Amino acid sequence: MKGLIEKLKGKTVLLFGEPASGKSYVVAHISRELLKETGKPGYLIWLDTNLFTDYGNQLEEYSKANVVRVTSADWLLRFKLPEIFKQEKFDYSLIALDSLSGLEEIVTKDEKVGSPRRNLLLSQTARILTYWLSRIAQKWNIPAFLIAHSSVVFEGSWRYGIKERPAFSRRAIKNVDCIIYHQLKVREMENGSVQNEVVWKVVLYRSLKETIEGFEFNPLRE
Repeated sequence: MKGLIEKLKGKTVLLFGEPASGKSYVVAHISRELLKETGKPGYLIWLDTNLFTDYGNQLEEYSKANVVRVTSADWLLRFKLPEIFKQEKFDYSLIALDSLSGLEEIVTKDEKVGSPRRNLLLSQTARILTYWLSRIAQKWNIPAFLIAHSSVVFEGSWRYGIKERPAFSRRAIKNVDCIIYHQLKVREMENGSVQNEVVWKVVLYRSLKETIEGFEFNPLRE
């Protein structure tokens, strides 16, 4: 865990995977473990309605993080994220926004499906969001996670070596330092039973000093 976070400090991380595959839980787990190691909690920004439930309450308690539930994209992008960047102190081990899909639902709730304006709004939202997360990550030298769902639809070309791709705007990737694919793999146990194991695969890592692209690991065991 310590080695992973060291490599992600100061970086904006796009974490994507199938819905209900445990992305939120893993980030909550990392936040909990970092509190033990650093004495600093995580800072989790939640936009998905499934996190505004009893499950979310349980996850908040487990993570030991400071959780902010957001229902206004304008408040988040124009006020909250700029405010965090401008603060003189930010005593948190990481920041995570969960999720881009939830934010998109808020932004486009009054738009018609297929509307050109809808696509423009999504592209602009992703760019502004990653811009502020990138600045926050760099200023406070912490990982900034942006959680997204995987999708067959991706704006632009996808060249990162796997067929799975995030529901994300290609133009916003310029502000992303690392892309991690979250997946569940079936693992056979010694007693013959099988269970799902969380595996993270690094598909993009921007660094001139080292590369961990292609690296696979279980973030719950590292």
